[in-house]
Amino acid sequence: MPSRARLAAVPALAASTWGFLFALVHLYWLLGGRAGLPPELSLFGEGQRVLLVIDVIAIPLCLGAGLLAAVLALPGRRRPIPRRLALAGAWGVGAVCVVHAAPSAVDWARLPGGHHVPLSTMERFGIFLYEPWFLVGGVLFCLAAWAFGRVTPRVPEEA
Repeated sequence: MPSRARLAAVPALAASTWGFLFALVHLYWLLGGRAGLPPELSLFGEGQRVLLVIDVIAIPLCLGAGLLAAVLALPGRRRPIPRRLALAGAWGVGAVCVVHAAPSAVDWARLPGGHHVPLSTMERFGIFLYEPWFLVGGVLFCLAAWAFGRVTPRVPEEA
């Protein structure tokens, strides 16, 4: 049977994978890739510089989140950052992602009820692809932080 520490590493590795995949998607879009984007959206189109800036900022943030989650999966003595900082970072990433996706929950709640609301291509992109991806990441980071907090011992100065 796997140890508690190994089981706790599962959500951390999943969150790490989420962060690295999101960084790759943003890099793909930054380099001109179009898959997953609405047809009228181009990072290099007129008036789309803000999307270009978002990708330039998102790539290192996603890589940092992926690295942070990977740290949560490391055995205690090999962890390069203190427990408290790792926990705060993981809970912070999880909270930001969940809060980012939360406004779409209203739209998701309407779907099973058969409410027909005309959506633009950009709104569909956000509601059905982008925001669920943020929600998944937020849940993974919160699970990783929770599991990490339960299996790592507190040191006296952190109490």
